[in-house]
Amino acid sequence: MTLPNFFIPGAAKCGTTAMAHWLAEHPQVFMSPVKEPHHFASDMNYPEFADQRTYERLFRDASEVHRAVGEASVWYLYSQQAVPNIRKAIPDSKFIVMLRNPVEMAVALHEEAVFAGYENEVRFERAWTLQEARREGRKIPFRCPEPRLLLYGEACRLGEQVERLQRQVDASRVLLVFLEDVRKDARANWLNVLEFLGLEDDGRVAFDSVNQAKERRMPMLKWINDVYRITRERAGFPGLNTGTFEFIDRLNRRVRPRGKIPESMQKELIAHFTPDVQLLERVTGRDLRHWLS
Repeated sequence: MTLPNFFIPGAAKCGTTAMAHWLAEHPQVFMSPVKEPHHFASDMNYPEFADQRTYERLFRDASEVHRAVGEASVWYLYSQQAVPNIRKAIPDSKFIVMLRNPVEMAVALHEEAVFAGYENEVRFERAWTLQEARREGRKIPFRCPEPRLLLYGEACRLGEQVERLQRQVDASRVLLVFLEDVRKDARANWLNVLEFLGLEDDGRVAFDSVNQAKERRMPMLKWINDVYRITRERAGFPGLNTGTFEFIDRLNRRVRPRGKIPESMQKELIAHFTPDVQLLERVTGRDLRHWLS
């Protein structure tokens, strides 16, 4: 039985998809073929890979050539239970944590939620004001599997989440990677990751962008797809597995520029996240004042 020996536990919209993609192409790495199984996040609603045997099958093709076996589930850092569950099951596991400015992260997270179909409020400012109602279980979109994902102000408190991780895991088993550093010098950060995992340099010099901002050409097609999927799952029908819906959904996507928010909203986000950014400064020893300007 093979299980992961490293995890990318988040944070969401911080470059986790790109890092997982690059690692999957390294000859000494085996990455779960399913990104974000969230098996260990027992306090969140991710039933598909909750079963131990189903989860283990994700790694059945890993072999002795793979020094590092990993998976990337971006809500492990946010989850209260994921890291303790991982530490109990795999005590020697390592964690690569991707981080970015929470003001940028919150906006990107909302855009991703709209694209994924579990956020029905397309204006970030309005979605931000709905957080209290959603915390109380109100105004939750039908297609949202986990209401906590709509609490942008909580999900993006990276200082709080990193501090919790550091209390639970020895510092030698945690590597913090800032997205802004990757953007400035991807190669240097890549070598740091390889050294952390005990891997040889694969000579990678091209670091392609992954998981750019996207939108649906026809949102109604996504809605129909999701309603079919949810209804099928609740009825216990496995589906025909023809791949038709996935093919249509790929055609329905297009890349677009990141959205912008009003200056007043920017100031509100900075005010909200300032205490948490200051906490992240203390626990990492890094000057992050530019995030608040």
